[in-house]
Amino acid sequence: ADRGAGLPLVVLGVEVSETSLDDLVAGFDPAHLLVMIGAGVGVEGVIALDVEVVAALIEMQTVGRLLPQPAARRDPTTADLAMAEPFAHHFLAELRAEAEEASLARTLAGMGVLGRFANRHAVALALPDGRYRIVRLSLDFGLPDRQAGLMLALPSRAPSPLTTTEPAPDPAWAAALSRAVMDAPCRLDAILHRRTLTLGAVEAFTVGQVLPLPGVTVASVRVEAPGGALVGPGKLGQMGGMRAIRLSTPRPPQLEEMLPSPRGP
Repeated sequence: ADRGAGLPLVVLGVEVSETSLDDLVAGFDPAHLLVMIGAGVGVEGVIALDVEVVAALIEMQTVGRLLPQPAARRDPTTADLAMAEPFAHHFLAELRAEAEEASLARTLAGMGVLGRFANRHAVALALPDGRYRIVRLSLDFGLPDRQAGLMLALPSRAPSPLTTTEPAPDPAWAAALSRAVMDAPCRLDAILHRRTLTLGAVEAFTVGQVLPLPGVTVASVRVEAPGGALVGPGKLGQMGGMRAIRLSTPRPPQLEEMLPSPRGP
């Protein structure tokens, strides 16, 4: 903070925990600036800066000092990201250099700022489902009522398996095969609902008519390959103003109790 924005601060405490993606997203405040981070191959984690951190960074870079009054709550903007991005870069670099745990250092390798999430729902769609490691920092700027919070969330990495004696494949051959396979076209269909109707019912359709979809929710999406092969279930949502599908883990089949049919007289 000092080198990136000239902002003096004191870390009052550090808390490390682990949680699910759903619980992570539920803990975000609408006023949080949600910075997407990754190693260049996709979004892998998020840095959440509360309104006090963002306000302090802006004040130091615009008026050169911290204002005495607490920051006003508001929705974050792209301009806020531009002011906070140098701090986020420094934070990742310092944490990577000072990480005492090898697993955390490996997770942070190559991490950088990729942009910002529009809201917490965009986080839920962009990050893969699973367990996340949470690092929370409580910060103090040396002024009354100007304490702040910062949170870093990264996917929990499983311990690396023991090295085996199997020979490693030729890297050049593996890279060539990967390029050939990844350049192949692939079509996927997102199916929200299928329903069988008679030809007469279809011909009777009118403009503005509403077709009921019984039992359908935003989590009823089936992502299918050509021929109807199921790739996996999905959830309907939005990202960047466009409709989006988030793939999820298939749910195990559930058995329901079958009640006896009522007997006639």
